[in-house]
Amino acid sequence: MKLKILNFFDFVAGSDTFKYKKPNILHLKYLNKSCNFKKKETIFIGDTEVDSRVAENYNIKFVLIKNGYTILKTKEINYNFCISNYDELRTILEEKSKFYQ
Repeated sequence: MKLKILNFFDFVAGSDTFKYKKPNILHLKYLNKSCNFKKKETIFIGDTEVDSRVAENYNIKFVLIKNGYTILKTKEINYNFCISNYDELRTILEEKSKFYQ
């Protein structure tokens, strides 16, 4: 099943896109230099506390995907929004105004 959400993104970076990998903040700094994005309009999506820390350290919004590669409970991870499946992500992206509040 295709998620059909790529049209919501200008660019998608994975762990192997740049020389630096998360949790190294240089990954996001290099991405910002390449794409010139605005932090207030940026969404970091991940499923671990490492992802949460990266977003927090770079001062951007974080969407936690439940049941990821972590031993922590959901309530132990900082996030702006938490989803159980990608259908919920689509809803959040369609309502981007939530991120600017």
